Amino acid sequence: MNSPNPFLKKIRSPLVYSAVLLSLGGFLGAITRYAFTILFPNILATLLVNTFGSIFIGILFYAGTSSERSNPLLHFFLVIGFVASFTTYSTFALETFISPQFAIFNVLLTYILGFIGVLFGKFINEKLQQVGLW
Repeated sequence: MNSPNPFLKKIRSPLVYSAVLLSLGGFLGAITRYAFTILFPNILATLLVNTFGSIFIGILFYAGTSSERSNPLLHFFLVIGFVASFTTYSTFALETFISPQFAIFNVLLTYILGFIGVLFGKFINEKLQQVGLW
């Protein structure tokens, strides 16, 4: 890979490029998500983040699949890094939309397992508190 950037010339592995871009995108997505929680009450922040994330991942997914100029490294940075860190709901929405034969199953299972996961987390937290580990 030829790159005008001397730092990137030293990095030869596509895996390293991907990991660096994924990490940077994830960092920026997490910081942006945190900014939303500061600017808006939590429920509104979550609603906004999930909505914007779904819109953004839809744009990026369809722009990448309909264009011959799509860049896999940009995909790692924006979709897997930024948007996934910003919200996982966007990924859920996209996967549900592009797999209509599993849409209802995906929605039901995701919500059921999500609620069970929260209850299980609460249970674990209570047990850890009882034994003095938390």
